Parts: sequence; C-alpha cells; structure tokens
Amino acid sequence: MIKFLIEASFAFLFFLNSFPSRAMGNSDDFIVVVNSSVKESSLTKADVQQILLTNQTTWKDSKKIVIITLPPGSDQAELISKEFLNMTSIQAKKHWLTKVFGGTIAAVPMNADTPDEVVDLVSKTPGALAVLPKDTKPGKAKILSIK
Repeated sequence: MIKFLIEASFAFLFFLNSFPSRAMGNSDDFIVVVNSSVKESSLTKADVQQILLTNQTTWKDSKKIVIITLPPGSDQAELISKEFLNMTSIQAKKHWLTKVFGGTIAAVPMNADTPDEVVDLVSKTPGALAVLPKDTKPGKAKILSIK
C-alpha cells in the first residue's frame, strides 16, 4: 500500500510539472519609479532587493525611503516579488510584519490598488519608491534605470 501511495504521489507530481509554468519575467519587465526628490538616477537589481527587504532604509543623501507596493496577492505584486525578492508577495508582507514587530522598521510599506494609484502616491510622497510593470505610465514620478 505504501509503495502504491509513493508511486501515485510521484505520478501526480510529474503530471503537475508537465504543464508549462507561468512566465515569470525578468527585471526588464519592470520599472522603478521614485519621487522627484530622489537624487539617484539608477539602481542595481541588488539595490532594489535590499530596499524592498528594508535592509536599506535611506537614500544616499540620508533621506528616508518610503516603499509603495501593489496589494499583496495581486498578480502584478506576485510577479514583482518573485523577480526582486524570490518570494511571494504574501511572504514579503510577512517579512515586513516581522520587522515591524521586531522594531526594525516602523510600518509595512504602503500600497495602492492599481499601478496608476501607486504612481500618484509615489509622486506625492518624498523619498518614495515603487516597482511596477514596464507599461506603467510614470506620470509625475521619475523612472530610475535598473543596472
């Protein structure tokens, strides 16, 4: 009986893996938008990761970085989290909550429902940064290149 269950489990896993996986994209599929007060003109993918993980909380000029995201669990937030953090957006939120409860950061990143709303919030928030799908119009926000 155990042998049958093991074989059935392997067959099921093979069946699931035989379907094409969803395209995950790469950093070229995204833009980093910041408030016009941010002096940087480019970041590396590793810089973006450190910022999103809240390991880097200030810009080079010592001004506070304010992260703004799409809602955790949304398709776009999932793609961004997978690409830049190698985790789901829900795992990212848990990471931020752990840092809040540990006293490392004051609050989890702000979020807005759509890329356009995120851009609007970034343009109104000094020091703000967001990662968004490449086709997002930057409005009054500044686009940083990803090196």
